[in-house]
Amino acid sequence: TKEDVVRLKQRRRTLKNRGYAASCRIKRVTQKEELERQKIELQQEVDKLARENASMRLELDALRAKYEA
Repeated sequence: TKEDVVRLKQRRRTLKNRGYAASCRIKRVTQKEELERQKIELQQEVDKLARENASMRLELDALRAKYEA
């Protein structure tokens, strides 16, 4: 009957939508994991550069003291 066809189409649409929603959830989780990994890498780079900066400042201070004396 016509009602069965409508019900079948609705069921098909619901199942398709469920699949799309699952794909979106997986994609969102994957993107979040990738962003967290990038965040860790960038934080490590910032820490490394901060250490290098501190070391160079000490070296600069030592050179200034040497040539001012």
